[in-house]
Amino acid sequence: MTTKRRWLLVGLIVLLAAVLRLVFLQQFRCSDFYDCPVLDMRTYLEQAQAMARDGWHGLGVVWRPPLYPALLSLSLRFANNSLLPALLVQALLASVSAGLVYLIARRFVAEGISQAAAALYAINWMAIYFSAPLEGTSLFIFLLLLSLWLLMAAEGRRAWLLVPAGLAVGLSALVRTEVLPVVLVWALWMACRRRVAHALLVLAFAGITILPVAVHNYRMCGQFIPVTAIGGYNFFVGNNAQADGKTVWASAAALKALAVPVDLPPLENQSRYLKAAFGDIRKDPARFAGLLAKKAYYLINAHEIASNTDVYCVIAETSPMLAVLALLSFGILLPFAVVGVMFGNYDRRAAVPVFLFIIPFALVLLAFFVNARFRAPMIPFCCVFAALGAAAIWRERNNLLAGGRTLLLTLVLFLVLCNTRFFGVADPRDNLELYLHHAVAFHGRQRTESCRNMLVRVLDVDPQSKPAIYLWRQLP
Repeated sequence: MTTKRRWLLVGLIVLLAAVLRLVFLQQFRCSDFYDCPVLDMRTYLEQAQAMARDGWHGLGVVWRPPLYPALLSLSLRFANNSLLPALLVQALLASVSAGLVYLIARRFVAEGISQAAAALYAINWMAIYFSAPLEGTSLFIFLLLLSLWLLMAAEGRRAWLLVPAGLAVGLSALVRTEVLPVVLVWALWMACRRRVAHALLVLAFAGITILPVAVHNYRMCGQFIPVTAIGGYNFFVGNNAQADGKTVWASAAALKALAVPVDLPPLENQSRYLKAAFGDIRKDPARFAGLLAKKAYYLINAHEIASNTDVYCVIAETSPMLAVLALLSFGILLPFAVVGVMFGNYDRRAAVPVFLFIIPFALVLLAFFVNARFRAPMIPFCCVFAALGAAAIWRERNNLLAGGRTLLLTLVLFLVLCNTRFFGVADPRDNLELYLHHAVAFHGRQRTESCRNMLVRVLDVDPQSKPAIYLWRQLP
């Protein structure tokens, strides 16, 4: 294939990704989920409104990564209080990510596999889903892929690419802080290869992007808080004695037992949560080991655990297109990816930076909690290795029951494991509080039918739910 035709095909894949994401954006904007954001989406919107009105001082102490609400605030300020320009940019960046998947894959796999990986990401339903809501997931994935591609392209005599790589990964940390351990692992990898100057270059330019937030926080509260002041709480949520490994808020019982005063300075507040979580781990290490095993199971499972929204509920209400694409679930993608890692033909040495993202990032998720939003950054790399796995199966298609039995058994084992329903991974009770949040938001905006639908979901699982019954009686 000529260079011109190759790039034309990649361009068509990116165009397909853009079409699918823009179609879903329109479907999502026509739903009540868009007009009535809840939880983190509502927080992002409120932070953006505060920044559009008062600048950075409108945030006070930055208690969560600020880049995404900052970009939303630009849209509110310069587009007549509209979020549409920001969401269009978000969808387009998510589309370009498909091209970045191709560029990264091309560093260590063949041309056709790279194109297949980009196409898989273009049509991946979760990648499409996260391109529409008020969440920073798509922006984070774009910046992560950009930084990884630049890092890999800097191998050889193009060390200057480490400057934009450091800036990109620093910006990604201003969207999701769980990338910070990955940056340290990348830097350590460079240092172990006697490229200390390269490691320092990446760390320095990543630090440059984070420094303004740290300075702002110091001016606001007199404490050094580089990016976020919520890490201790999140660690407590994921590891306290009542934690289940997937719920994104601490139980009322856990918070009552801890009783952290609300007026503590940010660092002392988070220190209390950290000490409490480590105390629970020390008291019952067997429970903690079991919790880690459950988190590992959730991480590889096909089910997309809800965070700000129940993705299955949203696509059922808004997008028949995604309902069809969801048939290619994580429970299919990951088994093929495992086969690709184990049996695929690729340059393993060139793929090291990819593995140095996947492994520490997965460990960070296990240290906190697992849900669809936090797992989403692993999808691009699963697409690459799934394409490799499919190619390996095709290569051994005439030998699967003889010499290729190990490959076939690996695929079948992971297909079964990833699509089971153990440890309450898809427990309908997990989403009751989330549905109530939606119901309250819909009721507040007089979206009666949507509110009723959410309450039906609650009452079908818990007919005695007092908040749902009370709200139901308020409906006309």
